Amino acid sequence: MSIAGLAIWVSPPIANVRNGARASSLVDRTPAPPRCSGRARSQRNEPGRGTLRQQQPLRGLRERHGDRHHDGTDLAEEANCLPETNWKAANQAAAGLKAGDCGLTDGSSPGDWRLPTKLEWEATISKAVALACTFDRAPSLTNDAGTACYGDGTGSSPVGVGSVGYWSSTLGEIHPLLTIFPTTSVASFANLHHGDVITIESMLNFGVWPVRGGTRP
Repeated sequence: MSIAGLAIWVSPPIANVRNGARASSLVDRTPAPPRCSGRARSQRNEPGRGTLRQQQPLRGLRERHGDRHHDGTDLAEEANCLPETNWKAANQAAAGLKAGDCGLTDGSSPGDWRLPTKLEWEATISKAVALACTFDRAPSLTNDAGTACYGDGTGSSPVGVGSVGYWSSTLGEIHPLLTIFPTTSVASFANLHHGDVITIESMLNFGVWPVRGGTRP
């Protein structure tokens, strides 16, 4: 999977504030696998996994059972544990994550986790986009080896990844001509159906997939 060591999570379908309908034009609401299983899947501590260098892809979601890499970030195994929510609540949910939540046994405490930045998301999906892992081949992530699309998750560490939108921690600049809510803040989210990172009103609901470690925004 083309993710360079972070942690992330997910939310419910957004309402299209421009026409009152579901935002299916933004994100294909493909059913995601069942939410948290209550335990973390055991992973081998392979060299190079769970490390993230600034603005590089988050690689291979490894739940460390307390073993944190000194130079990188860890990504939670379950992408669909936290519920979809607005940008502010998504940041709070990520920051509140700790060992014992969502099957984590990594010894983490509240404040250890966060949302990925816009740049981290862009780097994470870039290889998948190059492989045309979009639309009917979404979500826009690769397997752990970075050689094929995530697909049904075979060969990939993360579980529960959907072709949905996931918040980043990055706020955007408000463009009055591009929004019907000129006083509402906007933020970036990764659209794993289309394979891009765009800006939208922060009041909408998207996925929450936290990361731990790395360079905080």
